[in-house]
Amino acid sequence: TNAARYPLPWLSGLGAWLAWMAVDGWLAARRQEWAARRPWLPAAVAVALIGLEVTGLWFYQDLCAREFLLGMIDYQQGSCGAAFDRLDLVGSACELTFSPNVPVAETKCAECSLLRGAADARQAGRFDEAITGYQAYLTVYPGGGLTVHAQDNAAAAYGEWAGALRANADFQAAVDTYEQGRSAYPDAPASERAPELAAETYGEWAARLLQEEQFEQAVAKYETILADYPGTPAGGQAAEQAAGAYAGWATQLREEGRFAQADAK
Repeated sequence: TNAARYPLPWLSGLGAWLAWMAVDGWLAARRQEWAARRPWLPAAVAVALIGLEVTGLWFYQDLCAREFLLGMIDYQQGSCGAAFDRLDLVGSACELTFSPNVPVAETKCAECSLLRGAADARQAGRFDEAITGYQAYLTVYPGGGLTVHAQDNAAAAYGEWAGALRANADFQAAVDTYEQGRSAYPDAPASERAPELAAETYGEWAARLLQEEQFEQAVAKYETILADYPGTPAGGQAAEQAAGAYAGWATQLREEGRFAQADAK
């Protein structure tokens, strides 16, 4: 009923209801003979009941305030699973606290629901779906409190996707994916190693080509590392590896009797 978003009409109605109960109770008590004989009894019972209600409401408010505080701590740390569970409780069971925390909790839950879906897809290896989910969060909540978290996780999803492609020897797609992640989220911490990993992928690709004696293509990969990733560890080894590929290429040509070409290599 969104009571916490519109507390004034709710509290006004509640106040009128309590006032009417007080009047109605007074009228009913006047009709009771025992009330005339023991005028202190209804007052004592009323005070006891009101005391219990006030105590219960205090614990209720305190519980909801604690859950909201812990949920916001989880939210700020990017732990959307834990944050959602706590803030969802605040947005539902704590509605009648009429606290401004309730609409805030509902908004944060909506944010976290997008990120939870993306995280679940990422964990299941559905990286394209995960990246779409993170991008949806950034589109819907451009100034959200988890913007940096979403960007870093999207960049990490690109890296994991590229790693899976690399493990399946789909080297070109892996390199493209590393570069896409770095291009989309250049400032994300997860993008820092993208050039190094892309260079390693080219190195693995070149090594595979050497095993297949495709020397020209292998040399081209090493030269790409030298041109595009010279500052990476793979870039520091690429010149020597390219020279080795040329030597292997020359040996193959010599064994085939093509001595002039072998001498050129």
